[in-house]
Amino acid sequence: EANLRMPAFARFPGKIQAGTTTNASVSTLDVFPTLLNLTGAPVPTGLDGIDISPVLFGHEDKYDGNNRVLFFWRDGFSEGSLPAPFGRMDIAAVKVGHIKAWYYTKSAHYNDDPEVHHDPPLLFDTQADPAEANPLNPNEYTELIARIEKLVKEHKESIDWTYPLALAKDPEYRPCACLLYTSPSPRDRG
Repeated sequence: EANLRMPAFARFPGKIQAGTTTNASVSTLDVFPTLLNLTGAPVPTGLDGIDISPVLFGHEDKYDGNNRVLFFWRDGFSEGSLPAPFGRMDIAAVKVGHIKAWYYTKSAHYNDDPEVHHDPPLLFDTQADPAEANPLNPNEYTELIARIEKLVKEHKESIDWTYPLALAKDPEYRPCACLLYTSPSPRDRG
């Protein structure tokens, strides 16, 4: 979880107690529905995030983090209909509460080595083993694996596959780091 378990800060005087901390599993996907809820706007159904205001306001007892489901999508799979280096979009891992199931692993995102498919998935307790170095025995988690496989199937069936995920090629949608920018060299500045 090293690239996913990132600290975040929230400040809301009079609502969020200064100096409080939490280890709740939340996602940047939760920002939009939370802001909508806080402003009193209706939260559309079908969003991939949830309202995390109970976590922010110190009411974690009203937040079911043990059953929180997060899907980890990635592209770059060796087989797929998308042009290189994208390949296929697929779910590489799923996290339910603090247990993470890896279906595919690879050395790095666009490296040439093929992804490795794990069946059953590699399971890790991300709280007890944040480095994901010691896989759990899948035989002890058969019910959870069956639940995760059902969640993956339902999630994939809910997606509109008309357009490939996250592959907009319009320059308007490219991150600013990808834009060509040339600043004058020191000697050109005079």
